[in-house]
Amino acid sequence: MPAVVLERWVALLARRCRMLLAGRRFSEQEELHWLGCGILACCDPALKVEDCRRIIAVVSQGGFWLSARAWPLFMQHLQQRSEAMATPTAGALQTLTGRERDVAQLVADGSSNKQIARALNITDRTVKTHLTAVFSKLGVADRLQLALLLHQQQSTNGQAAQDS
Repeated sequence: MPAVVLERWVALLARRCRMLLAGRRFSEQEELHWLGCGILACCDPALKVEDCRRIIAVVSQGGFWLSARAWPLFMQHLQQRSEAMATPTAGALQTLTGRERDVAQLVADGSSNKQIARALNITDRTVKTHLTAVFSKLGVADRLQLALLLHQQQSTNGQAAQDS
């Protein structure tokens, strides 16, 4: 079977079930490639049995596993992606209402919708409405992207203040 066909087949299966690959040593780039295809772990054949059990437990609980060698490359990709995402939307922060900024900041600080509702004395539904507006205005898809954007913007503003 050609490699391209096999890769497509594996990616299709990975959408339907939790999958991990094992049987050979994967490079860091290969691990990230397969993660992008939906594979949740790439296991080296030299792994100890207890490590295999730990990986299977993580994957069975909905997580993913990367080797220690692949983490720096993964974090670099995340940083590049967040920078690319933040660049066009950083100015959009100014379009948020005061309440939307409050909700966004609480999300970035790790608060749940219920905690935000209590802190701002609003309903959970109102929090969801504000978040929908924030996601739309900033062009982010979820709470993680929102938090990354806000933290990056805050560190950029802090650096600019130090430089002046």
